[in-house]
Amino acid sequence: MNSIASSVTVARQDYWETICPRTYVNTNINFSLFSYSSEVTNLTFYHGCNTSVPGLTSSSQVCSANNGNITVSYATQSPPSDPVANGACENGVIVPVFRTAVVALEANQMTIGEAVDGESELDLEIDDDQCNRCVESGGKCGLNTTKGGFSCFCHL
Repeated sequence: MNSIASSVTVARQDYWETICPRTYVNTNINFSLFSYSSEVTNLTFYHGCNTSVPGLTSSSQVCSANNGNITVSYATQSPPSDPVANGACENGVIVPVFRTAVVALEANQMTIGEAVDGESELDLEIDDDQCNRCVESGGKCGLNTTKGGFSCFCHL
């Protein structure tokens, strides 16, 4: 955690060094506690697309599945229509990545695997005044997972 910038660096373990996870799950972020930093955007993976879908980029990446191999496509922006809802793709997974990774991906300077292997950054949605008072009193501002919000943790 970077307490000066009030941000945390995160990465998806299931997408580390692969874009073929065992299960397809969107990234869920509690936006009452966190927000994307200005340097982060979404990259959406689509698995098992049966046709060429407008707005998607097909990759050479193939994932093994129970029913054979499936190709992975991706979108750096929202496609004109949802390819999962209209049945063109089996599923889609949203993964936050740095904007610089998307730019490099679009310029063919990076693979989709490299784009998600990087970390992304979340800004903390905290009451700066309350947190500053906490730190000034010798405490540490942090997350209380029981109460679901930020708390001042005092030294004993």
